[in-house]
Amino acid sequence: MKNNVRFDLSNYLIHFYRDVDLLSDDAIAFPEHMGFDNICYETNLDALFLLRCSIRKGRIWASWSYRNGKPTIYGYNPAVCFTDMPVAAFFQTSFERKARGEKISQHALCIPKPQGFAYGARPVIYALTDSNVTVTTSHCGQIRVIDTNKLPLSEQYRYVAYDPCRPIPLDWSHEREWRWSYKGDLSQYFSELEDGVLEDERFIPALNLNVNSFNGLGVIVENSKEAKMILHDIIRLVDQKIIPLGFYEFILVSEALSDISKIINPAGLNSEIAKAQIDLSPYFVSRQKDADYLNNQIGKIANTVRENSKGTPSEVFEYGTAWVWVLDNTSNLARLLIQTDRMIVSQEGRYLIKLPEFEVDCSLSDKEKMCEEVAQLLSAEYGVECVYYSVTSSSNENSVPFYAGDHDGNLFYNRSY
Repeated sequence: MKNNVRFDLSNYLIHFYRDVDLLSDDAIAFPEHMGFDNICYETNLDALFLLRCSIRKGRIWASWSYRNGKPTIYGYNPAVCFTDMPVAAFFQTSFERKARGEKISQHALCIPKPQGFAYGARPVIYALTDSNVTVTTSHCGQIRVIDTNKLPLSEQYRYVAYDPCRPIPLDWSHEREWRWSYKGDLSQYFSELEDGVLEDERFIPALNLNVNSFNGLGVIVENSKEAKMILHDIIRLVDQKIIPLGFYEFILVSEALSDISKIINPAGLNSEIAKAQIDLSPYFVSRQKDADYLNNQIGKIANTVRENSKGTPSEVFEYGTAWVWVLDNTSNLARLLIQTDRMIVSQEGRYLIKLPEFEVDCSLSDKEKMCEEVAQLLSAEYGVECVYYSVTSSSNENSVPFYAGDHDGNLFYNRSY
């Protein structure tokens, strides 16, 4: 539609993340364990950490958006909040508001607006014609419900209080908000909250990105270092066959946009998005001949290591499995081996080289020593960091880690600082 091509309109719904203090009145529900690849030691969760959690899990978590301990989303269904402000306006307002100490960041997901609408996102309703809104509370004040004679329960998640005539105006219209309402079962979620601990993030209500046919999504980050982290996560999801190529289309880096005026005009924004497009094709070029050769070479290395270690067996036999872990999923070593049966990607995103040459009559400690030696040889030969990884009493790579090394600074780990 020609009339929609304007600098004050947007083709995207933006869901931005903010730093969260889990002990504050506006904290979010966060699980006790988000996986061994997502590490938070403190109660403060930074926006980048939460963005990467969303991308890795394929979920945008819904809430009642508490402010000062009170829900700002009405009704019994939590919601995911978006803004449809133009991307240029988002860059400007996020920078200015964060500088003032407000709860916003330049870390966000962008969903094409037609797709968001198709999956149920709707613009909010700022105030009602009848300003006498009666509100009741339940769940110890955690749920607020408007008189259904004034607004149907199914639409209450869209309501935003608005009164610019008050001595201190009540006006959130600058946020140009859209919301998506979660309609699923909340019984397990409330049960875990009552117990005081959320054990599993899967019980948190959320918009599931990966199970819906989204495509052309974008990511906004502050700098190129963060963009590299996001690229790592996206490649991992494609390798795991969780998302297809094209699911994420671009990564916009705010520090690279020195002049926001360049993206105020839709044509300028499209130009910057084109520059920021994620070209994953170099990482997924079929090189089967090279991959098979490398696979055979690793087999030879493993056999040599096994032969040389036969004279020093472990005194105690321990059952378990060990692998060589390639820490850079963009490396040539990983990109070739992923085309063979030699490499697997675990649920948490570890790129593991299988070494069946070590499986017969070898104790776990023996396997670990041999895998460590192979890892050192591959690191020296291919210039990529390789280590060993193991699980005990199992052959399943997704079991609880027994040894994972000390590599917290690696892109595999999503850390909240």
